[in-house]
Amino acid sequence: MNVELPQSLSDVDAGVALSFLGFTVGSYGYSAAAAQFYRSISDGRFKLPYCATCDTYQHPRREICPQCLSTDLLLTPTSTQGELYSFSVMHSSPFDELQAELPYAVGIVTLGCGVALFGRLDADVEQLHIGDRFELNVGSSAEGIHFVPAGGEN
Repeated sequence: MNVELPQSLSDVDAGVALSFLGFTVGSYGYSAAAAQFYRSISDGRFKLPYCATCDTYQHPRREICPQCLSTDLLLTPTSTQGELYSFSVMHSSPFDELQAELPYAVGIVTLGCGVALFGRLDADVEQLHIGDRFELNVGSSAEGIHFVPAGGEN
């Protein structure tokens, strides 16, 4: 499948924009850091950069902490559960591969560590509410970022 992206998107932005759609990681020029991030999700060992100097988690991955400018960032396991901040239900798609999945939802989930991630919400679109609890679906065969209801909700 050929997908043309605007030239203004960086490799990481393009990867994030396409990851929730279910496209294969690496097919669209992910940076090495972005590829490592997505591999950690699919491998079931989700980690985010953590700055010990100012006690904050970072995403996307950076070489320098934007809070305190420290370079002491370590990939650290963190909570995969969070709260639904915002969502949209997709009723159409420009991609033939997604037509059978319509309607589906995408949203922003704020994890317990404070990092907000954008991804697909694998839940009943009619039952979604702001504030619902979701969990990052780590170790699944799904490409990109997928969230499932935490604790059997939705």
